[in-house]
Amino acid sequence: RYDALPALGPETAAQFHDYLSIALEFDNGQDLTWMRSPELEAGTHFGCPLPWWDSRETHYVLTGGRENLGTWEQHTRPVLADYRKSIDVAKPARIVGIWFIANSLFGRQEASASFANVHIENGDTQTVIFAD
Repeated sequence: RYDALPALGPETAAQFHDYLSIALEFDNGQDLTWMRSPELEAGTHFGCPLPWWDSRETHYVLTGGRENLGTWEQHTRPVLADYRKSIDVAKPARIVGIWFIANSLFGRQEASASFANVHIENGDTQTVIFAD
């Protein structure tokens, strides 16, 4: 549930790169982070506009706009398919970390989100990050 989105413009520009997201870190040094954007359309993916991060972090917009802020959304993502669609580095063998990112450094705007029922599935194996 996203309550307040911090970006003052499209997050593809460094000066507006404030966002809230869930990110996976892979064994090949790449990160893929899923986010909601007030400016960008769902399905948009882009490399991080910040130096150093530009070679390791890719952003994937799940929902665009400010409509329905404060209501719970449900997303199920095919991680490897999203990775292949958005990252041009050889596919990873495994996930090595998960991040919950809240950044409002640039515009210093309010940012608020809640996450629940977060889990990773691989075949019959499920790793729970947050329960309901």
